[in-house]
Amino acid sequence: MPFRYIVAFCFVAPLIGVMAMEGGTYGASVMQKGYANHATIAFCAGIVAFLATLLLTREFSVFRFDWLRARAAQLPSDRVWILATASLVAMALFTLFVSGGINVVLRTVGRGDFRSALGDTGALSYLILKYYSPAILAYLALIYSRRPWYDAMIPLAVPAIVVALIALSFGFKSGVVLAFLPAVVVYFWRVSGWLLVPLSGAALGGIALGYRFFDGLSDPMVILGRLFYRLTVLQGDVAWKIWDLHLRGEDLPGYLSQLPAIFGDRVFTLVTGIDRSMQLDWVLTHFGLLTTYLSGYPINIIMAGHNNTATIFSEGVLLGGLSGVLAISVLAGLLTAALYRFIDVCLSRHRYVEASLASSYFVFALMAWLLGGGITAILHISILVGLVTGYFLLKFIEGRRLDASAEIYAT
Repeated sequence: MPFRYIVAFCFVAPLIGVMAMEGGTYGASVMQKGYANHATIAFCAGIVAFLATLLLTREFSVFRFDWLRARAAQLPSDRVWILATASLVAMALFTLFVSGGINVVLRTVGRGDFRSALGDTGALSYLILKYYSPAILAYLALIYSRRPWYDAMIPLAVPAIVVALIALSFGFKSGVVLAFLPAVVVYFWRVSGWLLVPLSGAALGGIALGYRFFDGLSDPMVILGRLFYRLTVLQGDVAWKIWDLHLRGEDLPGYLSQLPAIFGDRVFTLVTGIDRSMQLDWVLTHFGLLTTYLSGYPINIIMAGHNNTATIFSEGVLLGGLSGVLAISVLAGLLTAALYRFIDVCLSRHRYVEASLASSYFVFALMAWLLGGGITAILHISILVGLVTGYFLLKFIEGRRLDASAEIYAT
């Protein structure tokens, strides 16, 4: 099933990058060639701790979610489809014309300039991108999953196109693939692993089209080369660098200073007194900015919006060297096991709203954390807002009564 393979990718891809750096590959994120420093061994130790946690939670049935009551499976209806599609169209109009994403699609404005200038519309735009639109598409995929794929394809085509437009308006090369991923995860939850081949091919093809559309590349070999480099070396070179700084005894900033950022920048400033005008202090207290700074980038470039991919391995190193890596890996194992079990229970008990939102959290929070690091990726206040408001939106679309008469107990 896609969930397991995506989690595997989140560890294997950066591991290949770390190994490449130890073999002497040039890491563009850290602006230097790598060399042997035992980062691969430390990274593998984290993977072992992660896998051991998964196995133990499964062996002892740590996560059960018995409080989730089963429901009768919802069948497709015109009302649900119309409400869901109308909601997506409204969101697309907002991101395209209110936030200005149409200029990115038409390539009259650079995608980086667009994202840095979102202003007051940014919060809602990102909630639409990461939670509302992917969760609605995943929900539709679930209620149409009881039909043969050829019957479900046409009703799902229009919502999928609208979600693709929303994703394109932000200019991320992998945006459309990520927007579809929550629906793919739940729709193909119990299929054979062999389906990974066409799904992976479709994902790579979608990202390649992003390179062609946004970067103007046409040579397939150049696109594949850049894609492989981006998915491996640029996923692991910062992790290699942070480990190297730790190994050389460099004085690294404390990890606890990153935690207040989970409440959002306004509350963070209120609590700490640090605002964007205090650029160095701001960078040192925000994980993504900090790891970019430790990679060798100057403050002004970082504050302009440049951000490197660091992985949870880097977070563990900042927490406490190898011991920190093991601790963060155990936490990642617990969260992954809990989320997997939660989605599995929701699907078996036809809790489609909860499963759809959990799948979106998996892609845009857990997966983002595993690959990018930074505890705010899984605990930020905006995530709570997205999940709660997304829940009520999906419940409105679902339209079923919430009393006990609409539910049955699981056997």
